[in-house]
Amino acid sequence: VKGLITFYLICSLGALANFALAHFLYSQLSNWLIASLGGAFFSAIWNFTLSSMFTWKKDKFTMKSFIYDREKWIFFILFLFLLIKISIFQFIPLLNDEAYALTIARELSLSYFDHPPLTMWILHFLSEYTSLQNPMFLRFPFICFGLLTSYFLFLIGKLFYSTNVGIISAILYFVSPFFFFSGGLLIVPDGPLNFFVVSSLYFVSKIIFFKKN
Repeated sequence: VKGLITFYLICSLGALANFALAHFLYSQLSNWLIASLGGAFFSAIWNFTLSSMFTWKKDKFTMKSFIYDREKWIFFILFLFLLIKISIFQFIPLLNDEAYALTIARELSLSYFDHPPLTMWILHFLSEYTSLQNPMFLRFPFICFGLLTSYFLFLIGKLFYSTNVGIISAILYFVSPFFFFSGGLLIVPDGPLNFFVVSSLYFVSKIIFFKKN
């Protein structure tokens, strides 16, 4: 009974958060697809995370256990990174390189002369199929690439050294001025490029140095 009550409570709060976030996104973007997907994604993460902690838990969750389990810190740190970047990205004006990328992305192509195509494909898809009016919101996928890069740097540091080294690596990548902007905020190819380089390094390292017999 206790598990059922906690599950209902968590999912009820998740439903309210879904509605609140979807309403906010729709008021800002006037796009029902982005609003509904954003609300659904947030509530899914909320329900899964808190249900795992309180409803389907194998071990009792306490704040003390969270503090001493440093592997969980990275998710809290990444969430802080996301909040920081979301809070500032609208206040940074569109730069020349971003305007260039947005312009050439209007036409779908297999290549774009001096830029790798993935960035332009992302921009083209979002512009054509989501009807985003504010180009600033097109920065969001590149914020996600920056966060994922930080996470894989954490995994690499943890793989070769320790959890502490992984956390420090993720933080250093985030606070580095160049990678903070070019590698995880601005609409430039650096974000996707860094992500695929670092994630490939992680998986190749596991295959070469940590393969199981």
